[in-house]
Amino acid sequence: MHDVAVHNRRARPTLRALTEDLGSGWENPWPQRAIADARVEALHPLSELPHPIVGKATECFGQDPNEDNFIGVINCAKSVPFLEIKTGQWRGAVWRDPETGVHWLVAAGLAKGAHQDHDDFYEGLKRTFDASGEAKYFPSNSDTRLLNVETLSRMNVEWRLEIQRLTADALDIAKEHKTARFEVHHPTAKPRRVVGTWTVEIAASKEPGLEAEDCVVSADIEPNFTATALAWQMRRAVLNALCPFDQAWDRYQETYSNITERGGWSERAALVRQHVERGELVEWIPGQAKHYCHRKNLAGSAINGTVVMGMCGVFFVPTQDHDKLPMCPECADAHGQLPG
Repeated sequence: MHDVAVHNRRARPTLRALTEDLGSGWENPWPQRAIADARVEALHPLSELPHPIVGKATECFGQDPNEDNFIGVINCAKSVPFLEIKTGQWRGAVWRDPETGVHWLVAAGLAKGAHQDHDDFYEGLKRTFDASGEAKYFPSNSDTRLLNVETLSRMNVEWRLEIQRLTADALDIAKEHKTARFEVHHPTAKPRRVVGTWTVEIAASKEPGLEAEDCVVSADIEPNFTATALAWQMRRAVLNALCPFDQAWDRYQETYSNITERGGWSERAALVRQHVERGELVEWIPGQAKHYCHRKNLAGSAINGTVVMGMCGVFFVPTQDHDKLPMCPECADAHGQLPG
C-alpha cells in the first residue's frame, strides 16, 4: 500500500526512535511499558503518543502541507533532507517519504552543552552520519507494516462513520417520506463499488392503542459481497446506528424490524449525528441472556457472523460466552415442552 492520498501524512515516530531515543520524557508511563514489553502495536496510532517531541512532530507536520512548520534542514545530514523540530530541550529529525507522503520522526534526543556535549542530539547524529550514513534512520519493514495496519484501521473507522451518517440521514427522510434508500460503497475500491443498498421504512405501529413507530430495514447486498466480512461489518454498522442492542432486532433473511415510541427514530438520528461529529462509532450492546438454538445452526456462526434464531424467536449472532449469561425464560419454557 503506497498511495499518498491513502496514508495520513502527519508525522509518526519510527520503531527505532521509540525504542532507542525516547527513553524518558513521557507524560504517562504506559507507552514505555508497552515498548519494553515489545507490545508496540498496542500503542497505535503512533502519531498520538504522549511525548513532547512526538506531539511537536505531529503539530509541525499535520494533514495540511500549507501548515508545515519546522526550524530548517539539519546540516549534518548530507544525502537526504532531515528536517529539524524542537520543543523545550527535546530535538527531533523528521524525514518525508516521497513515495507515501508520510512524515517520520526518525531520531530524537536532548540538546546538551551548547551542542559540544558527547550526548548532545546533534553530536550523536553527526557521529552516526559520518560512520554509516543516514540509512540507519530510515523506516524499517516493520514500520511500514504498522503504518499499513493503522491506515486500514483508520479507513475502516471512517467508513463506518460514513455509514452511521447515511443511516441517520435515511431515518430523517423516512420520517418525512415513509421510505428512504442509500448505498454503501466499498471503503477502498477504485472505481467505487457498491457493497449493498439499504431501504429504511418508518410507519406508525398497527397495534391498536400503541403510540409507537415501526422501523423496517432491508439490505440488497451485491452478490460479490454476500458472504464477506465486509458485508457483516456493514450490517453491524447500519443496525448499530439504528439500535445497538444485539438481540433487539427481528430478522427474516436480509430484512430487520424494530419498534420504538413515537418520535424515537428522530431522536435516534440526532444522537447518531452527535456520534459522527465526535468521530465515535456506535458500538453494539451484547445480549443479556443465553438462548436455546438448534445445534446445526451454531456451527461456524460465531466465526462467519451468521445469525441464528433462539427458541424464543430472537435472532442473534453467538459471539459471547453463554455460560456467563442467565437463561432466557421463554427459551427455557419452550425447551421444557420438548419430548424427553
